[in-house]
Amino acid sequence: MERVTELLEELTAENLDAERDRLHGATAAVERATALLLDKGEAGHSLGLDAAVHTVDTAIAAARRRAGAWRAKVAAFSSDGVEVADLIKVFPGIDKPDGAFRVELRLASLAIATKRRVAVLQAVEHAQKSPELSFRRFTAMLQDEQRSVDELQDELHALLGALADLRLRAPTKSFTDRLLTQGEVNNLLAWPGRLRQLAAEETVSVSDLPDVEIGLVEKEDGKVLVLPTRALPRDRVA
Repeated sequence: MERVTELLEELTAENLDAERDRLHGATAAVERATALLLDKGEAGHSLGLDAAVHTVDTAIAAARRRAGAWRAKVAAFSSDGVEVADLIKVFPGIDKPDGAFRVELRLASLAIATKRRVAVLQAVEHAQKSPELSFRRFTAMLQDEQRSVDELQDELHALLGALADLRLRAPTKSFTDRLLTQGEVNNLLAWPGRLRQLAAEETVSVSDLPDVEIGLVEKEDGKVLVLPTRALPRDRVA
């Protein structure tokens, strides 16, 4: 059974590495498309943006699934407190800087950040191809997606806050069978600070920047020029 557990842990690590590599590859494609638009070029299939969008959407779905499972696990903890061993069992890798739980949190953060940029790229790409169209339904869909991403970000923020506020207790059998050692006491006392540090380090930062309006002008030769971006008030999001 110990060997089976080790194999499952290795498989999980390999899957996370593969997921991370795919998401980093998608991020690189998004970066190229962004740079091209900033140079007033056109985003096309040669940049691999379509495949990148699929990868990012898959990463967002995985993050949303994990976030729901994590919140359910935190909610299942007893109000009397949770033992550190049980916390580590429920959230494997939470006790390690590069543990699986932290890696999954960072993948979620990267997916959220990339998804926001992808939405802008998609809007500009379609506007370049058909500047005469308003794409109202498409724009509405992008807005719905961004609201969904905001909700995911809020859910992850609430999760980390709930972990930071957890009430930790000593192992139940320790006080009946034996006394805690000084090292065990120090470790227990250190965990609240570790959880607060986890929340501070892994919480996705919320941008205070305003929404942006992207203007495009069709020239006489049919080419479309992307104008410099302009900040919009929050109540004028379109």
